Amino acid sequence: MASAEASAKKVVLQEELPGRIERYSFDDARISAEALRLALRFGPDGLYTGSEMIARASLEVCPDDDPGYKPCGDRTIAAPNFLDNAGENLRRARALMEELAASTPPAGLEAAKAWCLEENGFVLALSEARLRYLRTWDPQTLRATFEVKSAGKVLEPGKLCPAAFEALSRAQNPVQRARVAAYEWHNCVNGAFRALEARRPYPTAAWKAFLKRYGITVRVEHDTD
Repeated sequence: MASAEASAKKVVLQEELPGRIERYSFDDARISAEALRLALRFGPDGLYTGSEMIARASLEVCPDDDPGYKPCGDRTIAAPNFLDNAGENLRRARALMEELAASTPPAGLEAAKAWCLEENGFVLALSEARLRYLRTWDPQTLRATFEVKSAGKVLEPGKLCPAAFEALSRAQNPVQRARVAAYEWHNCVNGAFRALEARRPYPTAAWKAFLKRYGITVRVEHDTD
């Protein structure tokens, strides 16, 4: 969560991240705190750059104190409300994707938005395929292809992950099948995506240029606890 505080010469915006705090010092005559907050969503550790989508699209996430979820049980396919709660996770993930698609990044961060759209789109599509499988137990749902436009490639799980499909055929009950989908299949397809050398990398140079353009400096304080 970001907060801003004024100093004699500059404004400091504070971003709290796992294990550290990042303090962004800037001149609000050059860029407003609101514009910087938006920019941080496209930054290397921002709302749109992957970690939030991974959390939202995780089928097993089920906060006990969130009224949007039914009783969690053991958070496996054996739990009576697992499919409903997994569906709620993907509803929230799609909402984030829609917010990202509709957003207008600050000038210079257009490439960051393109990266976020592809990264988040893949993470969401991977979870959607897995949920379709858990709802139908049809292994063909896990053979659906994934287009990676920046790399000019189409990932074909049926060809890339034969061991995962062999493991599915040997699984003897829903819990075992769900585990194979969550680990062997997921890790294989995700690994293939990450290994694409031609895939668009996060535009670190554009992010650094954005900070430099507005005279923004960053100080990182690591949590020592």
